[in-house]
Amino acid sequence: MVLGSCLKYVSRYVCFVSLDVGVTCAPGKFTEDSGAASCSACTAGTYQNMAGATDCVDCGAGRFQGGTGASSCLGCPAGSYTSAVGASVCLSCATGTYQANTGNTACNSCSAGTYQGNSGQTSCACCTQGTYSALGATVCINCDAGTYQAGLSGVGCTGCSAGTFAAGSAARSCSSCSAGTYSDASASVCTSCASSTYTATSGSSACTRFLEL
Repeated sequence: MVLGSCLKYVSRYVCFVSLDVGVTCAPGKFTEDSGAASCSACTAGTYQNMAGATDCVDCGAGRFQGGTGASSCLGCPAGSYTSAVGASVCLSCATGTYQANTGNTACNSCSAGTYQGNSGQTSCACCTQGTYSALGATVCINCDAGTYQAGLSGVGCTGCSAGTFAAGSAARSCSSCSAGTYSDASASVCTSCASSTYTATSGSSACTRFLEL
């Protein structure tokens, strides 16, 4: 816009002319009209790091901005993510998943043998002895009777060998059948030897018939 004023001198007019160039917007603000007298703040989910801008920029995936008038976006904290462009908030990782790093677009599933029962977490926990889990677990599962898991982070349970047993669930080991009893593989109890048969030692998988005299 051109503004002007003229003054009359003795024999002529002298005019003074000035140009109204408008305001220069600071970072975090913008205006679409170069001659505007005021600027608008960038909205949540957007930013502008340059002065004199005519628009704002969406935050990229994995980043967010919850405030207005921002000159930058922030990486999503560990335990959260966003896959959206222009996000104003990040989402918490769901149960069974985790994210250890910042600025991510997704969370990772807990590996088999681990679990996570809470949301927004940065790691998964190991399954204890006597339990196991599959990929993306929120809890660990107890081994069934007749099976066991001796180590941490188990991905399955092992059946007790013949001559041993595990009476309850979540067993860390199997016990030997006592003398006079036996068991097949994956047994939860030992079976007493039938009449005319015996086992002289513990851990037997079968009974032996008495010799007839």
